[in-house]
Amino acid sequence: MVKFCIVIMGLIPFINCSPLATTSGLTGPIEELCIQVGDGLWDGTNSRVSACIYGTNVGSAGSCCTNQLNGHGDDFQHGDNDCYAVEHGLGECAGMDLGTVLEVKMHIDGSDALCDLRVRVHVAGGVYTECDIDACVDETGDQSCNFPDVME
Repeated sequence: MVKFCIVIMGLIPFINCSPLATTSGLTGPIEELCIQVGDGLWDGTNSRVSACIYGTNVGSAGSCCTNQLNGHGDDFQHGDNDCYAVEHGLGECAGMDLGTVLEVKMHIDGSDALCDLRVRVHVAGGVYTECDIDACVDETGDQSCNFPDVME
């Protein structure tokens, strides 16, 4: 039994549980939206936050918007890295297949800006893509980023 346990323990570094990658663009039903807030003292917000995601499908089949994203206590504080699924406000985006995911636009409802974001869209199967929004999302307007290739 001890030899078997040692062999199994020795294989643990070779097990890769990270999300999968593809090079053909991110497609599939959206499972969650993850947002990492910058770690600067003023990067977080107490304003209500929502997002719209855009893809290559034509018309309303190529876009969706979340409800207010609200999940893990005091959301969107500096340094936070949280994911939002259907139960956290993903709204009409939950399970939506937009074609190839191209862009996300972040919105706040309030005057407290949200800055230095990394946004990830995860689809079924654990595949995701991410992009950065360096400008602040504030009452003067939404900010968006375009997704590059799919990440692992």
